Amino acid sequence: LYLTNLGCIDQNPWSSRIDDLEHPDYVFFDLDPSEGADFDAVVAVAQALYEKLQELGLAVYLKTSGATGLHMYLPVERGYTHEQLRTFADIVGRLVAAAHPKLVTQERAVDKRPPGTVLIDAYQNASGRPLAAVYTVRAFPKAPVSAPIAPAELRKGLRPEQLNIKSIFARLIKHGDLWAHFWDKRQCIEEAVEALARSQKPSRPKGGVLTPP
Repeated sequence: LYLTNLGCIDQNPWSSRIDDLEHPDYVFFDLDPSEGADFDAVVAVAQALYEKLQELGLAVYLKTSGATGLHMYLPVERGYTHEQLRTFADIVGRLVAAAHPKLVTQERAVDKRPPGTVLIDAYQNASGRPLAAVYTVRAFPKAPVSAPIAPAELRKGLRPEQLNIKSIFARLIKHGDLWAHFWDKRQCIEEAVEALARSQKPSRPKGGVLTPP
């Protein structure tokens, strides 16, 4: 309410809380379309990423970004560092990119991305790099909302602009809060890391070694 009274529209919280800023409460993936990629391409990449995370036995929460992309969140037990979670997310993203090279890019520089591809961005998992909060209104035409979606809604024809400040309340009445149990699903990721280690590994970026929280 304080931020709203200051005229802030977008609410962009950190992934960690003030009592322990170095250990996030979740890890996320930001799916960002390149020039020439429509939202159906974003959905296709989201489907592939969601399937990979399901294979790893992880609880995943999805939402629209309120702009042109999609966000995937994994609530985690506190204890992992930003670097550890970023490394984990980057490896998962690289595996999906390797499986779908014509659709997924890992190039973060916008002007260097292949047209029609979608970036799986894991590098926002860092201290002080916020992402749009769930249910926040975005400062774009028609006031879109960064709205929760169910996995079954990840299909061709999904249009994020339909999830806006006028439609969100009717959607809540119909579907309820799809993120209501987010904090009940905090998870450790050691087993997922072990599963990744057993799979074909991409080139590992520099990062911390994952240890139990």
